[in-house]
Amino acid sequence: MVDMSDQLNLEKVPAAAAAKRSGTHHRHSWMWKTLRVIPLPGVMLAIYNLLLVGGGDMEVRMSARAFALNLPSGASWAMSLGHLLVAIAVITLYFEMLKATRTSTGSVPDHVLSLLVAGVYLIEFIVVPGCGTSTFLVLGLISFLDVVAGFTISIVAARRDLAFQGGD
Repeated sequence: MVDMSDQLNLEKVPAAAAAKRSGTHHRHSWMWKTLRVIPLPGVMLAIYNLLLVGGGDMEVRMSARAFALNLPSGASWAMSLGHLLVAIAVITLYFEMLKATRTSTGSVPDHVLSLLVAGVYLIEFIVVPGCGTSTFLVLGLISFLDVVAGFTISIVAARRDLAFQGGD
């Protein structure tokens, strides 16, 4: 009789290990590593600054229609560029919260970079005329919330890990 316990059971193998064996791990690992390092509110800051380089009144540009949809109710729904940027920033904030739950050595540089991005938002809001818009202020507040929530979540996760290991 053959002992089946020595054979590899793919259902018990973590997905990451299975992906690594299949070769799909290497295709996407650089993307995930990059997303783990870069604070996503910094990406929103870069997008806003690229729009700023285009020139013109930023208040007018932020209120310009990004797109419009006709709803089944018959109403026409339009979203401005500023609202679109804020909506994307809220989605990126969710991913930043997920990143904050890791308790590895890479989380400290991530928090420092997030703090620097929030500082750049503050400085640009005060000093750069095109950044004195409500859209930029909300993007900056999202970045500040990322910093505060990131530190808070990391501390709670670290305490949970210590309690789980019996260090409480």
